Order: sequence, then C-alpha cells, then structure tokens
Amino acid sequence: AAQRAVLRVVNVTSVASAIVVDLPIDNSRTDEDIAQAARNHLTWNFLVPDTVKVKVTEGRFTLLKTTEWQYQREEVERIDRSLYGVKAVVNDIGLQPKPTANRVKTEIEDALKRDAQIDPTNITVETAGNGMTLLARVHSWRERMEAEHVTFAAPGVAFITNHVTISS
Repeated sequence: AAQRAVLRVVNVTSVASAIVVDLPIDNSRTDEDIAQAARNHLTWNFLVPDTVKVKVTEGRFTLLKTTEWQYQREEVERIDRSLYGVKAVVNDIGLQPKPTANRVKTEIEDALKRDAQIDPTNITVETAGNGMTLLARVHSWRERMEAEHVTFAAPGVAFITNHVTISS
C-alpha cells in the first residue's frame, strides 16, 4: 500500500522499496505451513487455474507458471499476500491467453504473406472452431504443402481442411 501511495504522487516514476515485514518470533510459521495454506487457498478459489505454482522461501512467495487472464494473476497475488506469515510476494506469473479464431486466422494470413514460397493472393483462410479451411489455387505441390505447413504452425490449430488445388 505504501508503494502504491508513493507512485500516485505527481512526477514520481519509480520507487525503491526497502520495507521489511518482521513477524513476532512466537507467532512465526514455517515455510511448509505457509505453502500448505497457500495450496489450500489456491485450490479452493475457482478464479485461480491449476497452472499456478507457489514457491516459499523464508516467508517470501514466488508465484510461477502462467494464467490466461490478468485478473487470475492478480487474484493469486491477492490471496497469497493475505496469508499469515508472508513477508513478500514476487509475482513471476506469465500471461498466456488462448488464441481466438480471428487472431489465429490473421496470424496465418500474415505468415502466408511473409513466406517467399507462397503466392498469398489466391489463398483464403476460413475458421471453424479450432480448425482451419484453406481455399486456394496454387502453382505447385510444394506451394500447397507450404501453405498447409504455415497453417499448422499457428497456435491453436487442431486440424486443417485443405481445399487447395494445383493449377498451371
């Protein structure tokens, strides 16, 4: 909260924080106890995916792996900050959104344009769930195979219906 308050001050662009949280000796918890409590909280929270992992060292949390959405990433940090015995939280969770059909289609079309072995002017890409349909007229078998290869290289593509024909 202190760091967020300082960052709201006009013309402040960064903060060097030396805040240390010391717990009373008689009320300290072991890393194993903190880790078990974190696992329980993360398991019980339906907003947190199974992909998140927690590492606890001397009361300091390091959050690892990936989530699909920013709110999930923030929820993990919020849960772990509130646990008794936590001194610091380092959020190293990456975001890995699932590709949407339109984004995948755009990526494929862009990749086809970049490929020197393919003439993209006669190729149409259509989406159907996690599958793609290629409609095209190409000049060689090599060009047909390259178009299919480029399409399969896109993330999220499970199958291709290839309606590419070869014409002279």
